[in-house]
Amino acid sequence: MHPANSTLPDAARRQIEAMPDVHRFPFDIAASFDQQAKSANQVADPEQKKGAQQVYQQAMNDRGRFPRIQLSPCLRR
Repeated sequence: MHPANSTLPDAARRQIEAMPDVHRFPFDIAASFDQQAKSANQVADPEQKKGAQQVYQQAMNDRGRFPRIQLSPCLRR
């Protein structure tokens, strides 16, 4: 399924490398978001807590905006 000399086009490689956390494990990314949410919820001042929660939510939204890598039709299940 993997050709011996397969390389990504430069545009695809640049797009992947531009993604945040591209070299991090998914578990580590999820753990970072979980810690950020816990920290935001522990803030005592209501205004600061609201701001911290908004920062967390914006980070989650930004994460969802990055393009998904499309599988080749022959690799889809």
